[in-house]
Amino acid sequence: MPRRLLVPSIEPFASPVEGLLALCRWFIRLRWLAAAALFGIVAVTRWVVGIRLPLAQLFGLGAGLVSYNILFKWYNETLAARPRESVSLGMAERFANVQVIADLVCMTVLLHFSGGVENPLSVFYVFHVIIASVMLREWESYLHAAVALVMFAALVLLECAGAVPHYQLAGYLSGPQYQNGAFIFGHLGALAVTLFVSAFMATSIVARLRERQADLVATSARLIELEARKSRFMRIAAHQLRSPLSAIHSLLAIVLKNYEGLSEEKRTDMIRRAESRTRLMLDLLSELLALSRLRDARDQKSDRQLVALDEVAQRVVALFSAQSEEKGQTLDVRLEAGPAQIYGEPEKLRDVLLNLVSNAIKYTPNGGRVTVASRADEASVTFEVADTGIGIPLEDQPHLFEEFFRAQNARALIHEGTGLGLSIVREIVESYDGEIAFESTPGKGTRFTVRFPLAVCPLPPAARQAHGSAGDVAKTA
Repeated sequence: MPRRLLVPSIEPFASPVEGLLALCRWFIRLRWLAAAALFGIVAVTRWVVGIRLPLAQLFGLGAGLVSYNILFKWYNETLAARPRESVSLGMAERFANVQVIADLVCMTVLLHFSGGVENPLSVFYVFHVIIASVMLREWESYLHAAVALVMFAALVLLECAGAVPHYQLAGYLSGPQYQNGAFIFGHLGALAVTLFVSAFMATSIVARLRERQADLVATSARLIELEARKSRFMRIAAHQLRSPLSAIHSLLAIVLKNYEGLSEEKRTDMIRRAESRTRLMLDLLSELLALSRLRDARDQKSDRQLVALDEVAQRVVALFSAQSEEKGQTLDVRLEAGPAQIYGEPEKLRDVLLNLVSNAIKYTPNGGRVTVASRADEASVTFEVADTGIGIPLEDQPHLFEEFFRAQNARALIHEGTGLGLSIVREIVESYDGEIAFESTPGKGTRFTVRFPLAVCPLPPAARQAHGSAGDVAKTA
């Protein structure tokens, strides 16, 4: 027997409606098996075991089961063929509930014609409760368990009171039990416990399976996204490396082919240009390796230590003071975090600050202003770099931290650049559980804000403020 006939599909679907309709299809396939089993069990019970049964009623019930299953199959296919937006989840749920109720009624009628309370197959109600647990919400599973119990209890009590005829299973029990109060009470009690315990266990297992399925779907989506990002990264990296290599090859080919015919000045110029492209390629390879190492070591914290961000910032600012002064910029330094410390690696934190300060000075025109500031509160240390430079075009801002990306105006101003600097900055910041954000207005400037979790603040807030005021670095024109 095909496995898929008995086991519902757990594959992810585009929507809950499609998933529920797929379960309805599985339920309909399962009902064909139930119809065949009904005819088979009735035949074996009557002609092999020798228990007399009302064959006309039972075979008629089997024909009814087949008939309404054909109707359910047609309706399920009709819903599946309709446009997705025209079929609501409520419609699919109502269809599933109708199927379960129809089967509970069919099961109750079957038990009526085959001994009622004397028939041990009343436990088969459990199958419908489990199916309801798989297809529907938790409370609906308990509701169907209650409906099954009420239907069977009503049948048993009606037969006991003589309101409906009782069909005796002659040859199965020593005597009729359908009017035996103790037998009825015990049978209904055992069935009630079985139904509701089954509902509890089935809904619990299904809930866990759905959680696991959701996790698998999310993980699969992340893996697909990561694979797409990796492929894109490799394509762009290959393109970025190919461009300078092609330029180097062309320049050297020209020099080798026309070495004697080229002037010394021309040969020197071409070799210098080849050297420049080589340096760009080496920078690109270095940053690619740095980015790869950062991602590989993202969860490793063994090399981290307490670092005072202001001390790192002071050293970085000192490196760019001359360059800023040469461009006639105002370098405004306001380091107020004082002795507040974070967990990190000094060299990587230096790379973060170096990149942000370098970009601010590089893309701020002569006479502009660059502000480097820090502050600390009870939970974090914040570092800011603001400038009055060229800003970032609005259409480029969503892509700023992507690998190899450079804003249009940045490429126009400075042709060379790897586009990996801010990707590396973000990778470092996030590896320290920090956050990085920016605000930018094209033509007016940009502000980058980096926030790290505070590790240690040796001084109380009042003393820290005093230290910050005393430790401010003077403004440099």
